[in-house]
Amino acid sequence: MTENTSPKYSAIRYYFLYLTVFTIGLLAIYYFFRNSMPMSAMYVIPVFYLVTAVSHLLLKQSLIGAGRSFLMNFLLGMTIKMFAYLVFLAVMMMGLKETSVMFIATFFICYVLFTGFELMMLRPLMKR
Repeated sequence: MTENTSPKYSAIRYYFLYLTVFTIGLLAIYYFFRNSMPMSAMYVIPVFYLVTAVSHLLLKQSLIGAGRSFLMNFLLGMTIKMFAYLVFLAVMMMGLKETSVMFIATFFICYVLFTGFELMMLRPLMKR
């Protein structure tokens, strides 16, 4: 089997489909709890989707090209994502004075869920 047709790469191949379904599921959950959350919390899930999708594209490109190992690229991507999330959180807290504990809790829950999703999807590549 070539590297591209290996079963452990199927998660990578369908990553965006799984990510989209996961995000739609979270948006559906948010829809039912939207009345108890601040209005600014509606931006959290789409931001996590975009940052996760972009970091995955960059990680996938690093798998194609030669260079640093997958683990090094993964850790670098996680660091960049963490800073992107921190910048988003800082902008939201500075720009919106009504930022509440509920917004920060929503942000933290999404961070844990999206990070867990990414680790679960990329686990087969980490075993290499």
